[in-house]
Amino acid sequence: FIVLQRMRKPFLVLIITYTIAIVGFLIIEGVDNNGNPYQMTIFDAFYFVTYTATTIGFGETPYEFTYAQRIWATASIYITVLGWFYAIGTLVSLLQDKLFIRGIKRTRFKRQVKGIKEKFIIILGYNQITHEVVN
Repeated sequence: FIVLQRMRKPFLVLIITYTIAIVGFLIIEGVDNNGNPYQMTIFDAFYFVTYTATTIGFGETPYEFTYAQRIWATASIYITVLGWFYAIGTLVSLLQDKLFIRGIKRTRFKRQVKGIKEKFIIILGYNQITHEVVN
């Protein structure tokens, strides 16, 4: 629950930055190898934005970009990489959060208790009287 609550905003930022970058590539007209106008498909735009945002950089696909597409690619790189930095930074801070660590320990303890096959009794307030009762 804590992960979903804290990572909702970074996931939205990633989705929005990818959407903006992809829509830009769909709107900006390119040119194919024969000089004819070419519109990128959603798949081509998504593919390019995905591998560019992860800093792999296979090059301009499916055709060489126009200057307008190159300018948009540059802007897209900055916004998507910043989105990834934000998401990863939020995830790292979440993994170091004391409340999150406490929640993980509590969940782990609950699983261990559920895994006990023998019958058991939980005694609250262990003192001299309950010590005698237990014995």
